[in-house]
Amino acid sequence: MGHLESKARDLAIKTRQEFGLNTLEPVDIFKILTLSKLSCIKKPVGEMSGIYVSLDNVKVVIINTNRSVGHQNFTAAHELYHSKYDKGLAGRVCMVNRFDERDESELLADMFAANFLMPEDGIYHYTHQRVDSPEKVNINDIIFLEQLFGVSHKAMLIRLCQLGIIDDRRKEEFLPDIRMNAKMYGYDDYLYKPSNETKILSEYAEKVRLAFERDLITNSRYEELLSEAGINLSFDEEEEDYVD
Repeated sequence: MGHLESKARDLAIKTRQEFGLNTLEPVDIFKILTLSKLSCIKKPVGEMSGIYVSLDNVKVVIINTNRSVGHQNFTAAHELYHSKYDKGLAGRVCMVNRFDERDESELLADMFAANFLMPEDGIYHYTHQRVDSPEKVNINDIIFLEQLFGVSHKAMLIRLCQLGIIDDRRKEEFLPDIRMNAKMYGYDDYLYKPSNETKILSEYAEKVRLAFERDLITNSRYEELLSEAGINLSFDEEEEDYVD
């Protein structure tokens, strides 16, 4: 476990550096996927966390929006590991944030995601800004951290245990009633709920539009390709554009 954790941490730091990120700041993982040229489909797909597919030079990840938004963010970072460092992997259905996988690739992907989204330096830095010793960490501090780094309550509790900030007993104490606690301390509970959205994050629409503008496809084919991808260009005529 020690060797794998060290490897995952080093890869997470290296990846952050590639995108100009330091080891303190939170990241928008879906912008990172876009910059990585990964096509991302967000949609409800049962109980799994996500799917990774690599075919020729095309890499696609599917993120299950039946899971909480925080879980989706962790899944996206998990799939980023597969795309960058599992060179021979053609595809995989993933259940993330388990850390008990016997499959080394899945375990490394989880460890990478934890280190990439919740870097050790950042967790210690912001924890020490709020409390002067680990035993003073309370539920409000934990909610602050998971809201800051955009992860689920379970993911943050596991990470704090890994870093020795809390122990297993305190983790169990902090586990229940997260949505109620978040609201009590003035936070939105969106991280802890499924989004159930269907959304495509890729250059697909841009490439189709450029093909149409260059007369490589007809208007009917252009509309057909957008429809096949679930992209709807229609909108309410009464809606206004706000440029403010």
